[in-house]
Amino acid sequence: MNPNISTSMFHSRARCAFFAGSLAFALAAGIGTASARTPNEALVRYQSVAGPSVKFLPFWQLEEWEAVDDEHLVVWTNRREAWLLEVWPNCNGLITSPTIALTSSVHRVYANLDKVLLEHHEVCRIQDIRPIDVAALKRAREAEKSAQASSGT
Repeated sequence: MNPNISTSMFHSRARCAFFAGSLAFALAAGIGTASARTPNEALVRYQSVAGPSVKFLPFWQLEEWEAVDDEHLVVWTNRREAWLLEVWPNCNGLITSPTIALTSSVHRVYANLDKVLLEHHEVCRIQDIRPIDVAALKRAREAEKSAQASSGT
């Protein structure tokens, strides 16, 4: 096994217990609700709470991820840290892949060096990494829910 490839791939059978906890967190935080809005709305939301580009993100494990479109995904490295990743164009299958892995070097994922590995051997090079303000993301989701509740939708 290549030591530069994270073993934090999602396999539903291998990580049932982990997913139960992650699912509870995801439901509480509203993660995975992109189906309720268009991918462009999700991307705009994530970009609005993302900081400036960084050279790398610290990486020990992949706790959660969401493909926003074929060039953007959000990865949670723990409950309080999320990152908006942009991959180079022509990353076929990011939206439909049930599993991903991230390459890394010494527990760091670097822009323009590391890759997102998809289930069917597709490799997507990471072009940009931006930290997400998770607290601001949560506030934005709560504000959206309040607005929907008051409008009756």
